[in-house]
Amino acid sequence: MVIVCDCKYRSAITAIRAFAQLGEEVIAVTESSSPSPSAFFSKYVKKKVVFSSDKEVYTRELLALCQSYEKPVIFPVGSFTLSVISENKELFSKCASFCVAATGTLDNLNDKKWVKDFAKMNGLSTPIVYNEGEKVDFPVVVKPF
Repeated sequence: MVIVCDCKYRSAITAIRAFAQLGEEVIAVTESSSPSPSAFFSKYVKKKVVFSSDKEVYTRELLALCQSYEKPVIFPVGSFTLSVISENKELFSKCASFCVAATGTLDNLNDKKWVKDFAKMNGLSTPIVYNEGEKVDFPVVVKPF
């Protein structure tokens, strides 16, 4: 049994299909701010679950779902469930399997400035950042920082 979380993201559909094609039963989970994601319409989904978007309530609901199955795999697609599991690793590890980084690591990886600085410090090419009022050479791709 695989519980695919954060199904509001399109990448959840790919994960659901891949797990089902491996012979796994799949439960699709989303939170109430997006109660009807496209992943819910996949023919591979055995069960569809909508949890609260409140982090504490979501944590309790996901934990209860995991406890109702024999050691399911949790596959978070987005940062919401990643942070829930990372912050509660000990609780979830008793009833489910997952691969989630430590909370500090997730915080860093979700920080665009930290990632850019880390890449630059380790010799990787990074995009040029222009400050407000600076002359910009075109063409240019704009992404908020």
